Amino acid sequence: MKAISLLKGLGLLFLTTIMASCSEENTNIAAEKNLIGTWSWVSTSGGFAFHINDTPATTGKNIDLKFTGDGKYLYYTNGILSSEGTYQFSTQKSIVDGTYKKSIDCPFLVITL
Repeated sequence: MKAISLLKGLGLLFLTTIMASCSEENTNIAAEKNLIGTWSWVSTSGGFAFHINDTPATTGKNIDLKFTGDGKYLYYTNGILSSEGTYQFSTQKSIVDGTYKKSIDCPFLVITL
C-alpha cells in the first residue's frame, strides 16, 4: 500500500511539474504573440522630480518600434531605420517594487511587462 501511495505521490509531483512548465511556456508564447507588430512612441515622463515630459510634438521625433515573430526588432526614427537586432524574454527585478517581472531584452532597452 505504501508503495502505491508513493508512486501516486511521485506521479502527481511529476504531472504538476510538467503542467507548470507548459503553463510558463504558453504564457511566453502568448506574450510574444501580443508583442508582435509596430508600436509608436507616445510620451516619456519621469526623471528626477518628474521633470521629463517628452512627446513627438515636443521633440520633433516620431519613433516606432517593430517586433517580428522571429525574435527581431526594428527601431525607426522619423521613418528611418535607426537600429535593429534581436530580442528575448527574461525575468528582471523591478526597481519600483523589488519583485521579479517578465521583461523583453533588446540591446538598447529593457521593457518590463
